[in-house]
Amino acid sequence: LILTPTAFPAVTGNAMTTERWRKGLQKDFEVEVRATRGLDGLSLLKILRERPPRLIHAHHAFHAGSLLLNPLMEVFGSKIPLVVSPGGTDINVDWRDRKKREAVVRICHRARFVVVQSEELKIRLRELLPEIEERIVLIPKSILFLGEEPFDLRSQAGCDRESLLFFMPAGIRPV
Repeated sequence: LILTPTAFPAVTGNAMTTERWRKGLQKDFEVEVRATRGLDGLSLLKILRERPPRLIHAHHAFHAGSLLLNPLMEVFGSKIPLVVSPGGTDINVDWRDRKKREAVVRICHRARFVVVQSEELKIRLRELLPEIEERIVLIPKSILFLGEEPFDLRSQAGCDRESLLFFMPAGIRPV
């Protein structure tokens, strides 16, 4: 079970990352992705009881992982191995808020492995939480192509064949 703030078909970074992981893992495992936005602890507990996963991956320590810190979840969910992948928001934004930081620290301490997607995040996490260093694993970002049909980007951009076309398929955010 992968928990994430938003899930596919939403077009967000979290949704696309977890969809990429789901597609990669589904070759060998049954993988379910659940959006945590709007999900409460009781609803998650019901999901876990109906179909207990063999592993929970919380993608985004605060927005997905903090649900697992609910006292109801601590009793039932603590028996299920946990992997957490903090995002840039966890470390660069949520870390400034004491309550959010405490949740990020607790969920990272509980996790068997902490997955990061960049060397920079690995370095930063080792600085902030040196006691979990041996459990930090780097899995670099990659792409997920969801289409098969050709797309004439040059035509859409009004760019002729002789001109240089620079395309950056991502948003630039402070995190």
